[in-house]
Amino acid sequence: MTDFQCSESFQLPTADLVWGALLIVGGPVSVPSIASGVIGYRRVRACRDAKRAARADFQAFMLHPPEERADASIVSVIVSGAEEAIPLGNPVPFRAAALTQTGAEVAGRVFKWSSSDSSIAIVDSQGRVTGRAAGTTMISAMTGGIRGSRTLVVAP
Repeated sequence: MTDFQCSESFQLPTADLVWGALLIVGGPVSVPSIASGVIGYRRVRACRDAKRAARADFQAFMLHPPEERADASIVSVIVSGAEEAIPLGNPVPFRAAALTQTGAEVAGRVFKWSSSDSSIAIVDSQGRVTGRAAGTTMISAMTGGIRGSRTLVVAP
């Protein structure tokens, strides 16, 4: 069974299974026909199981793209920007840094930005935050499966 190649078509394994079943039901029973049916059935199951595993791996990959997966070298993300309240409507740049265990910054990381309350402030893909209403929200940046956040106050 280890040399069996799983293809998109189940024709060969199904034919083995059907041929074995026909010989058992429709004619004289022979050891080769039983073996053919059993081997064919095992091939179909192995192929089906391999395809299911591949599909599950692909779905997991799509749910968690590489930039969101944990990166062992990154232990924290620091978000900086706007030491005081920001005004309504004016974009303010925020910055994020991914740090290793030694505190060194990991260069070239792409961050996924978010606001905990988009009615208070929104943040674009470059980390520019725009206040929409007076209040407090959290601005977060994530890379390598690690998230960092900072509290933001939007002044009226």
